[in-house]
Amino acid sequence: MMNLSFDDTEVAFAHKSKADLKKAYSLFQAFSYPALVKYGPSMANFALSLGLPIKGLIKSTIFHQFCGGETIEGSNPSALELYENGIGAILDFSVEGEGSSASYEATFKELSKVIVEAANKPEYPFAVFKCSGIGEFSVLEKASTGESLSNDENEQLQLFKKRVGALCKLASENNVKLLVDSEESWIQEAVDEVTYENIELYNQEKAVVYNT
Repeated sequence: MMNLSFDDTEVAFAHKSKADLKKAYSLFQAFSYPALVKYGPSMANFALSLGLPIKGLIKSTIFHQFCGGETIEGSNPSALELYENGIGAILDFSVEGEGSSASYEATFKELSKVIVEAANKPEYPFAVFKCSGIGEFSVLEKASTGESLSNDENEQLQLFKKRVGALCKLASENNVKLLVDSEESWIQEAVDEVTYENIELYNQEKAVVYNT
């Protein structure tokens, strides 16, 4: 059995060059300034809204440190590099819904692509999604507390459950392990309920759907 120590930074950073490590160190040093952390995001958004050419700077620093890529295809090289160094990766489409049926459906379609992409690729041991990205937050909150739903809200809840079921079915068909990401505590009850329904349905012979 392999001895694993999370204090052994050599394992995590062996694939990084000295230049990469110095760049990361400088970035985290910058995060030690409270004013920069507090006002930096709003200042960056303001600069972007003015059309100032800072997108390249953001991509080469913060984005490069914390994100694998802007697209599935753009993330694959980073995932493969990690895998070649004994580290798995998860394609995490980390977008929460914008409060419209169109945005939920768009997120659902993108998550479906993620699951298909993860199939038969050992560098992606799991796929993951957030339920709040494919369902109305306020409806999930009311469903969690047992409040009565209007006809429209109930229809939204059923659509949400249908999307979750479709993702779980797709994962099962493609032999992909699927993590249902945890949410805010006040909607977790509804998330758990639909997750357990799909666990019972698709985890008959092996674990496919995982609650977190």
